[in-house]
Amino acid sequence: MEIKGGASRDITVAVFYCLRIVGMAPVSIKHLQDGYRFAFKRIYSVYGIILISSLNIGHICIAGYDVINGLKKEPTILGNNTVLVTLLWLFDVVTSVMITQIVILRGMKQTQNIIECCKKFDEIKGKVQIPRYTSIGYKVFLVLFFLSQIGLDALYTVGLTDTYQGEDYTLQTLLYCLTFSAVTKYVIVCLLQIQMFASYLEVALHVKYVREELQELNDTLTLDDSDSSFYVHSVNNRLKHIGETFESTKNIFSEMNESSPGVHALILLNLSFRLVINLHGISGFLINPETNFDPSLQDEIPMWIFVCDATHIIVGIMLMTQPYANMECELRIVKLLLGSIMTMKNYVYNVFPYVDMFYRDLISFDFTYSPLGVVTMQRSIVVQVIGVGITIIAAIVQFQKKK
Repeated sequence: MEIKGGASRDITVAVFYCLRIVGMAPVSIKHLQDGYRFAFKRIYSVYGIILISSLNIGHICIAGYDVINGLKKEPTILGNNTVLVTLLWLFDVVTSVMITQIVILRGMKQTQNIIECCKKFDEIKGKVQIPRYTSIGYKVFLVLFFLSQIGLDALYTVGLTDTYQGEDYTLQTLLYCLTFSAVTKYVIVCLLQIQMFASYLEVALHVKYVREELQELNDTLTLDDSDSSFYVHSVNNRLKHIGETFESTKNIFSEMNESSPGVHALILLNLSFRLVINLHGISGFLINPETNFDPSLQDEIPMWIFVCDATHIIVGIMLMTQPYANMECELRIVKLLLGSIMTMKNYVYNVFPYVDMFYRDLISFDFTYSPLGVVTMQRSIVVQVIGVGITIIAAIVQFQKKK
């Protein structure tokens, strides 16, 4: 299978390279002069199932170890936890395990769906591009986002040194290996976030192309209101092309929404649980500010790591919703442009029939995505998640005070 190159494709292929290391993208990739060629390798799938299953088992084991220590009232990575915080952390573990296990079992099918959607976009007539500086900005930001996730996970692992000091050397080594398996899972979730962003960014770019074509047509009609048959025919043909582009984009968008809604919903839940846990860690330092200055009173994880991790999670949620925010803005302008064209002449429906068809098609389809009906992908998710997190933390703090 071959696809054309481009800024969003470069991001998608880079994610494929990274996911292939853990067997989640079972393809070989060959660079062509103007794109990429993919060949599916079943051996990568087998390798990935073995590796990811091992990481999931390790993650479950380290979670079980920490919960048992918590029941014994020994120091754990949860610090001074409550039952509710422990449950949140276990939900985080369960969702991350489910995400990676589902993706690895559907790795070949999911990768094929993404490549097929790219091929369908290539078949749409029209030149869709990202400005050069915007493209560079996206790539630099995504690289920093990915590397910061690795850095935070590394700091998180180092922060557990004191927790395992009381164990013998063999058990310490085993615990560090299990912890490594856990933090590797969060790096994989980060890659899946970037993959989702790159896939839906292409939809947003095609919606932007439709808006730009309509803007140019609207400017032309404003300057020239000729009703000659040649002029009317050319305008109708252009409107037909814009409408077909929109129809194709709409169909591909629907296919993408149906490909892996469960994974996307689990990623959002996982990020929400992790954000609440980090907010709880921050609240602990705010309630007892002396722990910031007395190392003997600090938990294993310092406050600034909680702050950085919470910030990274919020940025990750914003990254996932960015293409939908772009689509919403572009579609709002498209509706205004169509309304402008439809009111230029009283006989516009007879002269430009594709305007009415395009407008009906536009208002009959909702460019929104709600994975499993859990939540609609939009910018307000960030505010909602933070609000829920603060509410939960307030309940935990009140419970601890009463206790």
